[in-house]
Amino acid sequence: MNLMKQEKKLENDEDEASEDLLKLYEEMAALQSRLALAAGRLSRIRKIRNRIKEKHSEATRRGLQEVDQQDAILSGLDVHEDALLRDLQVDHVPNNID
Repeated sequence: MNLMKQEKKLENDEDEASEDLLKLYEEMAALQSRLALAAGRLSRIRKIRNRIKEKHSEATRRGLQEVDQQDAILSGLDVHEDALLRDLQVDHVPNNID
């Protein structure tokens, strides 16, 4: 009888271990699924962030180009204004005209 009890106990232990293993496998599969979702989400976030950085850099570059163009225009206008003032002074016209 003692052998039958041991055999029954071992069968129960084996069943319990199999159930534990199955539960752990299911938990691992769920974790792998969550891991894949999180990795995909992180990848999408990084791609979006990089696109935003690129757009920001492009906007900054364009803004700086516009500032450079405006500076060039203003510089040209300053040169033109100085030339006009010299011409007016040669003609003895006061330069306080606004």
